[in-house]
Amino acid sequence: MKDTFTVEELQELTTKVPLGDILNKKGIVYKERRAELEGLSDQQLMEEMAKDPKLIRRPIIVKDGEVIVGYDEARYQKVLG
Repeated sequence: MKDTFTVEELQELTTKVPLGDILNKKGIVYKERRAELEGLSDQQLMEEMAKDPKLIRRPIIVKDGEVIVGYDEARYQKVLG
């Protein structure tokens, strides 16, 4: 279980899922900073996400090259067995 992600780890995740799926758009931090964050490049956004983990949607599960972001019981069953 990780509490934080590096920019490099976020870049690796975005090879499997879109950055927008990893960004926690329902969180308070995102809502408070929305105008600022929407103007950032993907690289800048990942830097902000690495600095403030509350911007990252949870949970993130990686198994056998598959990435699940957020709560999805059906996918958990499929991937985790």
